Amino acid sequence: MGLTNSDYEAVMREYDSICYENAELLHNRTKEVYDKIPEIKRAEDEVITDFANLAKEALFLSNESYASSKEELDKKVRLAKRGTGYSGRL
Repeated sequence: MGLTNSDYEAVMREYDSICYENAELLHNRTKEVYDKIPEIKRAEDEVITDFANLAKEALFLSNESYASSKEELDKKVRLAKRGTGYSGRL
């Protein structure tokens, strides 16, 4: 037996509500962490900038150069995470 349209819409409304609440919780928690530990925000901004620059340079790099540069950035991210004691995503 399938869902009626109204049942489906009710399920989707509930799902959307949960997604919105979770996104809001994540946003608030991220802001709280950035306020308490500004170094994390600066590190994240630096990593974003570095990867954006690598993406621009990738158009002109050989595969080997790109792989080497990406590995250096990945290592930098791992060291930054280790330095903060953070094990999740930056």
